[in-house]
Amino acid sequence: MILWFRRCLVLPAATLALGCQRPATSDLAPSETAKAFFDALAHSQWDSAAALADSEWLVSYHARQVAFIQSIALGRKTLGPEGVTMPGDTFTARFLRAFGSRPVPGFPGVGTFADLLRISPQKFLASCFEGMTVGPGRVAPGERWTVHVVGQVLENSDRAYVVYRDTGRTANDQPWTLPLIRTGRRWGYTLPNFFAIPDCALVANVAVDAKR
Repeated sequence: MILWFRRCLVLPAATLALGCQRPATSDLAPSETAKAFFDALAHSQWDSAAALADSEWLVSYHARQVAFIQSIALGRKTLGPEGVTMPGDTFTARFLRAFGSRPVPGFPGVGTFADLLRISPQKFLASCFEGMTVGPGRVAPGERWTVHVVGQVLENSDRAYVVYRDTGRTANDQPWTLPLIRTGRRWGYTLPNFFAIPDCALVANVAVDAKR
């Protein structure tokens, strides 16, 4: 099973279509979800792109990235006695008192840390997507997110992998995969570590302000 799955992800598109697919299925939702996701990104529809994420994954991702952003802001500072573990709500309250008014320059529409901690996981991801295209040296959405969806591989009834290729100006012929999870009747994507965006904590660009 594992060898079959690995082979499906690395073989060229023609081989994938002919020899790696599971028995035929009428459920095309994974590839359709992936196409809608990439199309939303290419047209700067950040909220629509974020809305297609798997909800459970998004909550977990948001929590990890916010914790990362807070650690960047803190640097070597502490909010309490060394070695003492604070409850989450106490830490957040102290963090807001110390850093709440500081700007978050990388997320358009998010002014300060206080604003960042108030927005929903979906809005957080949408702001992250937008932040990747704003500022000097950033690539326009239509160029960055021009992709061709090759096909889908179903691992089981609730997990799929959509194979795609970048077709923009800097494209190469390497295939990539976008994992998707089905919750109920809805397919939602998750972003793998090697996806074409950096961690949202890095996009937020809070390290510059944290050095002041």
